[in-house]
Amino acid sequence: MPEIIAVANPYDCVDDAPYIDANCDTAVDEGGRVQHMILVEESVMPADPLALTSTFILTQVVAGKAHVVRYTQGTYDGGRPVEATGFGNQQSRVVGKDHTLVFRDLNGLINGDFYDALESRAALYRPIWLSESRLWVPPTPVGMKAVVANPTPENTTDSVVYETTITWSKKRLVRTYWGFDIAGLLSGTPTTGPGGTANLPAQNPA
Repeated sequence: MPEIIAVANPYDCVDDAPYIDANCDTAVDEGGRVQHMILVEESVMPADPLALTSTFILTQVVAGKAHVVRYTQGTYDGGRPVEATGFGNQQSRVVGKDHTLVFRDLNGLINGDFYDALESRAALYRPIWLSESRLWVPPTPVGMKAVVANPTPENTTDSVVYETTITWSKKRLVRTYWGFDIAGLLSGTPTTGPGGTANLPAQNPA
C-alpha cells in the first residue's frame, strides 16, 4: 500500500492569540484623525516600538533621521484585503493588504523642498502617526510610496494645504500604543542629539 503522508492545513500555520475582553471601565474609545505625522528612517527604527519615545524621535530629528509634521488632518483606511484563489473548499484567501494613509499639512506652502524630497526618499521611512492618544506603528518595514499634491481650492474660505498620500502593501495590521508623551513631542522640548539641540518651536493648533 502507498504510504499516506500527513499534510499541514495551510490555514492553520499561525498560532492562535487570546482575545482581551475589556469591561466597561477599560474599554478603549479612541478619537480618530491623523493628528500628527512622524517619519522615521528605517536605519534608526528601534526593534521595540516602546522605544519610540518623544525624546528618541526628537533626537532623530536633530540627527536628520526623522521628521515631525504636527497638527495635521488625515485618514488611514486600515488596510484593504488582497485576495487570491483559495484551496480546498475556500473560495479565496487573503494574501496581503494594501494600506493608504493620507495627511494634510497647513504648513506645506513653506515646505515644498521637503515634500519634493519625500516623494523621492519615501522608501527610506517608516510612517508613524498619532490619533487622539495612541501612537500607530507598522510592525515591519513597509517600503512606502508617497505622492504629494498641492491643489488650489475654488473658494476663498478653504486653505491651501499640501496633501500627501502614503501607500504600502503588507498583510500585518498596524499596531497602536498608548502612553506616548504627545505633549513632549508637540512642545519640542530641547533634546541633545548627535546634531546638537532640537530646535522645534511650540505650535498652537488654533
